[in-house]
Amino acid sequence: MDPDVDGNPITDLAKQAGARSVVTDPESATDYASDGQEFSDAQTQALQRRQQDTAKALSTFQGDDNQDAAVRDIVQKALGWSNLTDSDKALVSFALNDYEHDYAGSVDRMSGLYFDDDARIKGKDVLFPDGYGSVTDHLAKDLTVQTGQVVKRIDWTSDGVTVTTDRGTLQADHVVVTLPLGVLQSGAVTFGPGLPEDRQTAIGRLGVGVLDKCYLRFPKVFWAETDWLMYLPAPDHDGPVGAVDQRRLPHRAARAARFQRRRLRPHHRELERQPDRRQRHDQPEDHLRQRRPPHRPSSRSPAGPPTRTHWARTPFSDVAGALGGPWLRTAVTVGGMIAAGAMFSALLTSSARVPFVLAQDGYFPAWVARRTARHRVPVVSLIGSSAIYALFCLSSFTSLIIADVFLANITLLLEVAALIALRVREPDLERPYHVPGGAIGLSFVTLSLTGVCAWATWQQYVENGARAVTYCLVAVGSCALLYLPLARRRRLADTAA
Repeated sequence: MDPDVDGNPITDLAKQAGARSVVTDPESATDYASDGQEFSDAQTQALQRRQQDTAKALSTFQGDDNQDAAVRDIVQKALGWSNLTDSDKALVSFALNDYEHDYAGSVDRMSGLYFDDDARIKGKDVLFPDGYGSVTDHLAKDLTVQTGQVVKRIDWTSDGVTVTTDRGTLQADHVVVTLPLGVLQSGAVTFGPGLPEDRQTAIGRLGVGVLDKCYLRFPKVFWAETDWLMYLPAPDHDGPVGAVDQRRLPHRAARAARFQRRRLRPHHRELERQPDRRQRHDQPEDHLRQRRPPHRPSSRSPAGPPTRTHWARTPFSDVAGALGGPWLRTAVTVGGMIAAGAMFSALLTSSARVPFVLAQDGYFPAWVARRTARHRVPVVSLIGSSAIYALFCLSSFTSLIIADVFLANITLLLEVAALIALRVREPDLERPYHVPGGAIGLSFVTLSLTGVCAWATWQQYVENGARAVTYCLVAVGSCALLYLPLARRRRLADTAA
């Protein structure tokens, strides 16, 4: 379970149950237009502007002393809906659809003043690939579970609770009622002496949205490697201008893709009232066939000349294949493999010099600097560095990037500290390179680098949570503590010599 998901009561239960989890990123998305092509840079910027306009309209409304109104009405009035083009209306509706996904209701009825009046839980979005059953099964381990009984009535007093089913009665000190809202509203289960008035009011006024899910399995993954595929229909599609299909793919490596569509508008309710047979015909065969999930172009399925979007989101081998055919695709792929091997070799050999030099300086035992007789290769240092590199394979790529950025910042600060220390202790030391400006120039360089490093560290904390910084601080702290006995070892060696 991701340790950054704090404040959610399910977190501890999931840890206890050992539930497998997958982190999803709302920013990991690929946007597609009605023609199945990825958004161009201009389209992406236009969408971002409309999303900002929508958020600003709602924020301004909440900041003023206004009577409540529906979210859609607020935004349309603020943006001058009647004067917008169909394209702009589609983008605004796309932005509004985000609110419908987040708050599970239609923007036609959603309160503009109170839709976001909730307590937010900090952390990442986490899904359970094996389902919530992994948590409930854990909770039910020591419980007696009786199924196949239809609850008819629940009576509660200060002495306890009596649950009446079609097979008898059950006694308990307390009861947790998790009946669906529709069952509560139907009156199929009665309560004695009745529910409190506020509960009855809530049951009567609350509603539910409609969520359709369609699971499709393909022989191979052909879609973009993002958590979300977002599709913006043409203005003349089935429904009001700007109604949006959002399609999720929470498991990037799986061949089974889940496409889900929220139906929160009145015309969507009408579709749900259609007979099941007509639904099966209209949706999978017609709608999904016409609006099949857009896929990433490859050299095997020509999609025209590569654009700027292809360079940004498509592997270079695909771009090479589109430009020069299979031979160039293969050449770029092989070249990439050779370059990756060369880079790994270069990084490994350069990193291996760190323990080698520390051993030569007396911080590490002398055998760490041992070299082969023929080629003078520091074999112990090289193997040790390789083992440490191998341990990094247990971490995620994101964690490695975070650690790399953080530790690179620490390295820069250590270099600045060494620069200042040498200026103070050995001012006459020969220096082939000089920081111009004397003390003022040195102060400027020091403060600038420190500020950039502090800002980068803060950004890592904001974007990835406390874990990103904590792990790095532990690593740096461990190295600092390790330095003390190593420095003492060197001093003793110098004294003995």
